[in-house]
Formats: sequence, C-alpha cells, structure tokens
Amino acid sequence: MLPWVGVWAVLLALHCCIPAVTWDETWFAQVTERVAHQGAVPYRDVFFTATPLSMYIGVAASALIGTQLLVLRAIAAAYAVVAAAAGWSVAGRLGLGRVGQISLTAALLGLGSGLGSPPSHYTALAIAGAAVVFDLAIAIALAPTDSETRRLAMAAAAAVAVTFGAKQNIGVYIAPMPVVALLTRRPRPADLAGTLGRAAAIGATVVGFVLAPVVLTGGVSAFVDQAVASPGDFSPGAIPWSDGLDVLGHDVTHITDPGRWPAIVQGSAFVLPAVAVILLLLAFFGGAYRDRQIAVLALLGGAAISAHALPRSDGTHVVAASVGSMLAIGVAASLLRTRVAFPPVRLMFASLGGVAFVVLAAGAMSQVYVGNRNLPHARGLGVPLRPGELDAIAKVRDATGGTVFVYSPDASHIYLYGGLRNPTPYDFPIRTALGRSGEADLAAAVRAGRLPLCLGFSYGPPMAPVELDDAVRESLTPVLDAQPVCVLEVPISGQ
Repeated sequence: MLPWVGVWAVLLALHCCIPAVTWDETWFAQVTERVAHQGAVPYRDVFFTATPLSMYIGVAASALIGTQLLVLRAIAAAYAVVAAAAGWSVAGRLGLGRVGQISLTAALLGLGSGLGSPPSHYTALAIAGAAVVFDLAIAIALAPTDSETRRLAMAAAAAVAVTFGAKQNIGVYIAPMPVVALLTRRPRPADLAGTLGRAAAIGATVVGFVLAPVVLTGGVSAFVDQAVASPGDFSPGAIPWSDGLDVLGHDVTHITDPGRWPAIVQGSAFVLPAVAVILLLLAFFGGAYRDRQIAVLALLGGAAISAHALPRSDGTHVVAASVGSMLAIGVAASLLRTRVAFPPVRLMFASLGGVAFVVLAAGAMSQVYVGNRNLPHARGLGVPLRPGELDAIAKVRDATGGTVFVYSPDASHIYLYGGLRNPTPYDFPIRTALGRSGEADLAAAVRAGRLPLCLGFSYGPPMAPVELDDAVRESLTPVLDAQPVCVLEVPISGQ
C-alpha cells in the first residue's frame, strides 16, 4: 500500500504543474461549491450530467477543506493510481514480467491519468472503476476454484456498480465483461444463475445507496432529465476520430522538435485501439484455448472503456479512454510474451510505457510557471488569465450585487473567483449541458427580463446553445463595458 501512496504523491506533484482548466475542471468545482456551501440540491438546483458518486466525494472534500481545485486534483490523482494498480494486477496475473508491469503502470499513470489533458472527475472515477472490473474479470477467468470465482464475481458486481455510480454509460459498457468471464468457466446453469443473482443483488444495493440521496431530496425527475435523457445527445458536438489522427500526423512531421513530444504521446491515444486489436488478434489465432478466452475478454473490456470517447472524440475524451486500450495491450503482450523469442524486441516494447511517462512528465513540468497561482479557489495551481480579467470580474460583482447568470464557457471560473451566485441550475452553458428544456427556459427568462446576466464569450458552433445565444443578443443592452466580460442590462417586462 505504501508504495502506491508514494506513486500518488509523485503523480499529484506532476499534476500540480499543469494549469487549471477554466471550463470543465472549474465547472466540477463550482458544482461542489454550490452543493456544499450554498445549499443547492443536486440535479434539482444544479445541473450535473452524470450519476452522483463523484459529486458526493467532491462535495465532502469541499465541505471539509473548502472548494479548492488542488484538493480535487489530489482526488483525481488517487483515481488514476487505482486504475494503474489494476493494470499492475492484470499484468501480474498473466505473467507479463516485472519490466512489463512497470511499463504498463507507467503508461497508465502518464497517458491514462491525463498528464497534459486532465479528464473530468466523474470520468476519472468511472475509468478507475472500469479498470478494476477489467482486472477482476481476468481473475474470474483464471480462478482456481469455484468458491474463488464466486467471491471475485461479487467484487466485480460492486465495482460495476461503483463505475455506474460515477458515470452511467461506462458502467453499462463494462458490465458484460465479468458475465462473459463467468461463462468462460462453463458453469452449470443453476450455479450460474445463483452467482448472477447474488451479484445483481450486490450491484443493485450499491447503486441504491448511490441514488438514495437523489430520491430523498426530490431530485428524481431532474436526475432523469440530466443524467439519463440528456447525456446521449452529443450529436451537436460530435468530433470524428479522424480529426485526432490528422493532428497526430501533423505533429509527427515535427518529431525532431522536443516541444512536440508530449503532444505526440497524447496523440498516440488515437492509434492505441488499433494496436490493441491487432495484438489481441495475434494472441487469439496463435494461442491455446485459455489464451483465446483471455484475448476475447480483453477485447471486450478494452472496447467498453474506449467507447467513452464516442461520439465526441476530442483529445481529452480519447486520452481518458486510452486506459482501455492500454489494459488490452498489456493482456496481449502477456499472451504473446512466450512467442517473441528476440529479447531486444521485448525490451523495446516494454520500455514504451516508461518513455511515454517521462515525456509527459517533462511536458507537465514545463508548464509550472504558466498562469496566476494565487487565486482563492486555485491556490497552488496556475490559472491562465486574459488581460484585465480579475478587475472585470470584480466590476461584475459590484454591478450585480453578486447574483448573476454568466453566459460563457468559463462561467464557473468567474463564479468561483468573484464569489458570485448563479440563480439558475446551469453553470456550464453549452448545448449539451442544459438538459432537454434548460436552453428554452433560459432563453424565455432572458426575453422576459427575469435574468441578470453577464456575457463573457460564446462557445461558438456547434456547441453554442443557439436559442439562448439569440435571446441574449436580441434582448440585452450592455451597460457596463468591463472587457473581457461585460454586464448586460435586462429589460424589465412591462416597462
């Protein structure tokens, strides 16, 4: 346990070099601030697009320590260490060898943890949970006794439930893997039904505990709207996988420039799924029966985690999802290890994870002096600021009395620094974070003169909420020019 604490400390130190992300990262911090310190009820009073487990953890930290991005980074680093430990365990179970274990773990800690491209909190927790499910599914297939199989199945059910509690779609994607692992053991139908029934009961109990506060606080209908009905519609912001490959191809042409190396390593996440599939196919077609079973399991688990990157396949989503490909590659390397007789080839393959970690760590450390490190909600982290931004936020606070809807993708950064209160549930006003009716409701409030509003800058197509965008620009007249943000006068109905 102690070595993993040291790994966590090193990883956190590296993540502290990376500037704060004033969009997604501060949005999660703003959600925890509103729930922990402003009395907001999750889903009913504040929009949250995922199942609530990661929010509970963030809210608890905010209530105990205060809303600090550094604290949330520490929690996210712990999630990454859990995923890396699962990879270490998978490699150990399959006999990859110590060098291979270290290489896979280093790759998961570097690329998988998001050094240079931190994932959202709920994604980081869900990916960690899915990695644990991956490890337990492999363990089920290899278990020496039926009693050990049942014990592992119960643990896998709890891990699936935790994954679902963090991010519902990843939990659904990874759930079949341990079931298929059970089937590889060819159990009797009665035994299989009994094991699945007990596992389902454990999973349902964990999910019940996660969702109980939502039910007790009257947030069920809002939860269904935000976390069930809305997240599937990412079509307005879909990004094709080929865009990332194009960027990687461009970066590779400048490979002699060390400054491009971190981007190249991150861009490699776009090719890892293909590498994983090719290696698993080689392991399948040339291996023994057990090897073929393990290869199929790895393909299923890797695809489940990788599916997180669809359909919005930008760098952040693909890098987070690369954990699935790396785990699958680790399995394939374990299965192929005895067939590759030329030691230099094995050594070169095994060293890639370490090289990736070193490059990404150097890239993170190169950013240590970027941004202002003295903002009250981000002490110890650099926050990139536009010229005059802090003075402008202070003017917004003075002009509005502290209650204002900020229409800007970095709204949560403005709320947190300015100590402002948002009178709406929507802290990240982009098209996919407004639910089914949020955009229409906000546009109606703007046109009716019920919403004090501060305009920053629009996200731009295709993620800008068009109806709200039109309402803001048609209905409001600026009265305070405080670039790069400005307060807008709201026309009062009937005047």
